[in-house]
Amino acid sequence: MKRQLILIILILTHCSYLFSQTDSLERAKVATLRDSLHHTITPEKKLIYYQEMEKTIQEIAPQEKIIKEYYQFQLNRGKSEIAISYVNNNNLAEARNWLLKIEEVDEQKGTANELVDQLLTQQQYDIAKALLFPYLSKLSSTFTDRRTSAKYGEILIRKKDYENALPYLAPQEEDKSVFSLHPYQVPILYATALANTSRKEEAEKAIRAILITGHGSDELKTLAKAFFSEKYGNDSHYLRLMDSIEMDLKTQLQNQMTKVVAPDFTLKDLSGKTVTLHSLRGKVVVLDFWATWCSPCIFSLPAMQKTANAYANDPDVVFLFIHTYPSKDQSPTQIYSEVQNFIADKKYTFPVLMDMRDAKIDNKSKAAVDFKIESIPAKFVIDKKGQICFDNRVKAGTGDLLVTNMKLMIEMARKN
Repeated sequence: MKRQLILIILILTHCSYLFSQTDSLERAKVATLRDSLHHTITPEKKLIYYQEMEKTIQEIAPQEKIIKEYYQFQLNRGKSEIAISYVNNNNLAEARNWLLKIEEVDEQKGTANELVDQLLTQQQYDIAKALLFPYLSKLSSTFTDRRTSAKYGEILIRKKDYENALPYLAPQEEDKSVFSLHPYQVPILYATALANTSRKEEAEKAIRAILITGHGSDELKTLAKAFFSEKYGNDSHYLRLMDSIEMDLKTQLQNQMTKVVAPDFTLKDLSGKTVTLHSLRGKVVVLDFWATWCSPCIFSLPAMQKTANAYANDPDVVFLFIHTYPSKDQSPTQIYSEVQNFIADKKYTFPVLMDMRDAKIDNKSKAAVDFKIESIPAKFVIDKKGQICFDNRVKAGTGDLLVTNMKLMIEMARKN
């Protein structure tokens, strides 16, 4: 991973010199093909772009070592995306085939982890275990290897092999940097494994440490309630702890509330229906700006869907997921189709609005510009008066902490 980052930095810093001996049109073609491969969902279409990209690189025939490595990196990423796409389409044989074609070791391990994620959702635990096991013999302290170790521990937990899962999940100093998007994922797994062994004192300490941060998953909360009830004879100890945690979170959010009038927008949903923000006055509105190409956005969507589900029968709360800054190389039809396929594939039920690029404002997405968004995902909670109560500067967290904080923000906006 470190080697890849250095390589990318060198390419970006010295690209004008490094590529001086290659044809600029061919380079642009490779970049376009790589971008198209990334933004395409089906493995069949990804394969078409990959083959064309591979052919173009062969025609360029780069001589400089670092340029050759750069193009090889692009090809490996393409192979990785094809493998992941195949497993998402339940074609494990082709997924394995493309996984083994990846020549860079860390890239192959990283892809194996992503394949395992999908297999876990399909409850194919034995297949996931067999797929990841070969990579355990060469583990070190790198990002990819720590992730591989933790993922294997998760597989063992799913198989209820708690004692053997512990060594793979035991806390390490680098965990907070390694799991930056979901820093409490491994501690939650570790606490779960401990609670199902004889190491009860360690389990209680681990459970408390996670709960007080607000990151406890529903599964961990259920486990904690049962754990404390068994130890103290009832659930009052657990309930007092959770009440205290909620009060602390409310205090933190209260200090971040704003009262700024939200800019209006007029956008179309995936069916072509026009939606305006001003038409929703009198309701609490939750906006989530995202894109299919944005990994942090995609990572946060399950938690946001979970939050939306909690308010599915509440007529006073509306969720709008605004797809913004789509690829410049796709037509509107292709963009709409890709988003529709993504939503259908993930079985999301939330409403999506399309914030298309506008040539009148330098090809930017107008709603994102009006809301002064510089990066995504960006979430806003707007009260019934049309005022932004919480904006994208609020650190709402990830996973279950995001669900908890979003619910608190919605209720605080409702009372504003």
